[in-house]
Amino acid sequence: MPSQLPFYGWVPSWLRDASVIGLLILQNFVFGLNTDMLPELTGELGTLAETIKFIIQANAIGFLCSLPLYYRFRSFFKKKDLLLGAFLLQLVLALLAGRIASVPGLCLLNFGIGITKCLITLDMIGLLMARFNPANDRAVFYGLYYSIAKPVALLADLSLAWLIYQYNWHYAAWLSIPAIGVSIGVTMLLFHGERLLPKVPLSQIDWLGALLLTLSCILLAFVADFGKYYDWFSSPVIGWAMAGLVLASGLFVYRELHQEQPYWNLRIVRDYRQIRLGLILMLVLCLFFYSSSLARQYALSLVRGEAWFLGRLTMVTLVAYLVSFPLCSWLLARQVSYRLLLMAGFSCYSLSYAYISITISPAIALGHLYLFYFLQGVAYGLILTTLSTFASTNIVAADNPHRAFASVAARSVIGLVTVGSLWDNALYRRSAISRSSLTNALTDENSTFRQQVQVLTRRFMQSGLDDQQAQAAADQIISQKVQAQAMLLADKDLFVSMLLLSVLVVLCLPFLRSLEMHNRHQANEYPLV
Repeated sequence: MPSQLPFYGWVPSWLRDASVIGLLILQNFVFGLNTDMLPELTGELGTLAETIKFIIQANAIGFLCSLPLYYRFRSFFKKKDLLLGAFLLQLVLALLAGRIASVPGLCLLNFGIGITKCLITLDMIGLLMARFNPANDRAVFYGLYYSIAKPVALLADLSLAWLIYQYNWHYAAWLSIPAIGVSIGVTMLLFHGERLLPKVPLSQIDWLGALLLTLSCILLAFVADFGKYYDWFSSPVIGWAMAGLVLASGLFVYRELHQEQPYWNLRIVRDYRQIRLGLILMLVLCLFFYSSSLARQYALSLVRGEAWFLGRLTMVTLVAYLVSFPLCSWLLARQVSYRLLLMAGFSCYSLSYAYISITISPAIALGHLYLFYFLQGVAYGLILTTLSTFASTNIVAADNPHRAFASVAARSVIGLVTVGSLWDNALYRRSAISRSSLTNALTDENSTFRQQVQVLTRRFMQSGLDDQQAQAAADQIISQKVQAQAMLLADKDLFVSMLLLSVLVVLCLPFLRSLEMHNRHQANEYPLV
């Protein structure tokens, strides 16, 4: 198709393929901060974890809120102009990000980078699928894209984490510069500047709807990230933010339901049962996916002197992705049941939670976490590929951009923000309860506690401390052990809860009749991007 051929005639097919895949990969190295880097980032910025999460989520919000614009921009701008404009804007933002430590400034810059990544990523996905998936098979689409994007994202995370650990957080921005430079060179050299699609004016875009959507997402992220810090609704800050969220989202919903050309057509949720069920299961998947961060925090408290153990856990997840995404795509392309694949994925989650619940302890062998992370990675690959394929099945072409928006919103913004907040609060409350229970048991009547204090006090006195200093040091050691034990108990409670929830999901899946929808249909013949 003409709209899928932006290359000069002299460019060989192998170079076209390599350039598209390369540009898609390089986008993962553009200011790719994530919440796994919170310890390094909070140490360098000297600020709160809540603030860092808010900065990181600004990227996802920028990506989401600009997604409907992409479908209009690609028909208004020439492809080469659109890509070069996005790359040059990325370069300016990355240079500024490397010199700024202001939280509002970083939020704005990361929001802008999210917008440019949306424009570039979707364009590259469209070119990739035109080359390798001309039949527009949904299973092949998601299997191919996730098989590239997810492992590369993990490798980018490792690279950025190493730079941050060795130097400082600004290197996350500096790493973007060579990636953007290479992307600009490839685009200028290989892409022609001819118009490929009829020009469509931008005048009919619902800009007010876009503004209300962006405001709603920002307020949602603020309430979720800073709620615990401000003690939720006891603070007027959270109260006003929540009121603004309700007002902005209410106006957005009302406006979009009454617009002839809405920014996001909310009616698709009513019209397509696969979208309704897909969104619900996608949010459930986010809940399970975020649980791996709980194990990561626990591993971080164990390794201390071996920072790159977490890197090895990441590599285990990468191997799981390289197995699960292509495998699931292959099975879906051969008409294996959605229900069966979802049950297999959630069963892997059940096995991982059962395993970690049994093995977790202060003396756990760190190698036990490899199996947990592998099962989690396999589960995520199976479920994400299946849900994405299912939700995009039998959708009218005009409604596909709105369906894509709903999927990204559920996974990358609503799921990322709300599920992260739920996990943080659950862990905080369970830890507080466990710590209180353990502290109440540490009394003079507890002979084991008395003996432990005496042993620690003598040890510190032998090292040269006086009686008062030795007692204070012993109290500090006991307090640290109580905190570690409280965290362990909280982790175990949450893993058991997730085990029960995953088993419940597996038991419910056989009764969801919507999962019987077939892959093949005339409505699937158009390209997704």
